Amino acid sequence: MFAKISAMILYWSHGLENGPLKSLVSGSDVDRIIKCTEKLVREYPEGESAWFILAATLKEFLLPASRRYDPDEAKRHPFYPLMIESFDRLVEINPDEPVHRWNRAMLRQGLGLFSEAIEDLQIFVEEVKPGDAFDESDYRSWLASAYDHLGCDLLGIGATEAALGALNKAIKLDPNYRYSWEDLSTVYEILGDGEKAAECLRRADELPEREE
Repeated sequence: MFAKISAMILYWSHGLENGPLKSLVSGSDVDRIIKCTEKLVREYPEGESAWFILAATLKEFLLPASRRYDPDEAKRHPFYPLMIESFDRLVEINPDEPVHRWNRAMLRQGLGLFSEAIEDLQIFVEEVKPGDAFDESDYRSWLASAYDHLGCDLLGIGATEAALGALNKAIKLDPNYRYSWEDLSTVYEILGDGEKAAECLRRADELPEREE
């Protein structure tokens, strides 16, 4: 199942970023795409692939990765309830697929729903297994990224000590992920430890930026 969903993610993400799907989603045809896909999922409510495409389209339309967006504006959009439903349905249809819970966590984080994102990420880090990723390195990087996001979300609700623990786990898994060092620096700054905050920033500056 992971291979099928992963291939779908790669195809859809590539299309959104580089191909004709991007022009469709960002252009005047987006309403038609969403309405046609919604009709499909209503006719086949257990159709995982259709729900995935609907969720990806709505997220790119309301919360585009290519530019800044206003979460509050997204929440007021007529398509917002459908976007939430589509991500929830994917978790309901296939709760054992880690990609669905990961994607919903990223959606919730993007909307500023930190407590809800924390719930998904905590389940994700407990249940994701090496076999869910392409290889051991990919698994460790994915898990490290999850702990990094978890730390940021915990920080978002004021759970500073818990955020510190999550970020330290992220760095232990992937010490070359600069964003975890930057986030850890923020935590130490909040805790009043300027020396450790500066050291974390120094470590971050030594590492290259890379995509998630």
